[in-house]
Amino acid sequence: VNAAFIPLDASFPKERIGFILQDAGAKAIVSALDFRATLDAFALPLILLDDAEAAIDAKAKRRLTEAEREPPANELCYIVYTSGTTGNPKGVAIGHPSICNFVKVAAEVYGIEPRDRVYQGMTIAFDFSVEELWVPLISGATLVPGSPGTSLVGDELEAFLRANKVTVLCCVPTLLATIEQDLPDLRILLASGEACPQNLVERWHRPGRAILNAYGPTEATVTATLAKLYPGKPVTIGSPLPTYTIVILDENKDEALRKGALGEIGIAGIGLADGYLNRSDITEKKFIPDFLNISNNPSKRIYRTGDVGLINDQDEVEFHGRIGTQVKVRGYRIELGEIEAIISQLPQVAQAVVHTYEPQPGTVELVAYYTRHQGASELLLGEAAQTL
Repeated sequence: VNAAFIPLDASFPKERIGFILQDAGAKAIVSALDFRATLDAFALPLILLDDAEAAIDAKAKRRLTEAEREPPANELCYIVYTSGTTGNPKGVAIGHPSICNFVKVAAEVYGIEPRDRVYQGMTIAFDFSVEELWVPLISGATLVPGSPGTSLVGDELEAFLRANKVTVLCCVPTLLATIEQDLPDLRILLASGEACPQNLVERWHRPGRAILNAYGPTEATVTATLAKLYPGKPVTIGSPLPTYTIVILDENKDEALRKGALGEIGIAGIGLADGYLNRSDITEKKFIPDFLNISNNPSKRIYRTGDVGLINDQDEVEFHGRIGTQVKVRGYRIELGEIEAIISQLPQVAQAVVHTYEPQPGTVELVAYYTRHQGASELLLGEAAQTL
């Protein structure tokens, strides 16, 4: 029927689900019997796949017609909701050209093969799930779904991946850091969703294993750049995927910066979203006209990511955090990401996050939150001070 879909997690608060359904103008809900109690609260037709199974099986088996197989070129494919600054999520509208392009390009670049077994553990409400689901399927690989209703971490995740001989794992570095033992069957490790610490690269590198670092906001259809990571080599977010272009922009005006200059990461190409649903104000601010006349940019727009970066001498993009993460403490300009990276190098630390706080008005201090590796000793302030 060429309808657009809105992926939702049934564990979302009812208020969030209700807002999304109303904002998107949803016409029906497609789900499973297990979630009926939650979804009956919404005044929309509810299609349960459990009930529809017999009706689907009874339909005559035939190949799709040309009209069924080819949706209109610029038709909307899906709307995925991300956090908004107003407290309500905002819908990012992705068209068929963008998602079809990404899946095709990623399947060629990632190196997933029919022999692979790919773990699927991400909620479908997060566009990272596209990499877990569609890219493996178009590559002919086998999907290995995690346990329904639970998010596996640490020893449980390690045991599951080992028992199911998973060869491809896509996950955020925070989740990867909870796994203490190596996974000998793992052939491809794709890190995405947040900055990847160097210590994870050192710990997970093995001969014959590819460690890929993917970067891309929802507004650029999942992933826009990719780097292959190696021990002893600084972590970058790599180079643009085919059909994508990266430019570094002045944060305050429509001007491109020279190579090596730090600025706002801009993305162009067929992968750009159509914009934010019902939010033309934000769309116009974030999706600016392509004043550079970039080639192979059918949308004629550039997306301002809000991320800070530069293009280095190797033509790779270095990620330097979000705009606004630079703070001033006692007159010194400090990048929170830099402090996080230093703390993350301590042997006891699995992950670290640094924020500011004010013990009294006008006095700004830094506070670090961290998780330890399993069995690691307590981190002493003196040890941390030696590296800061």
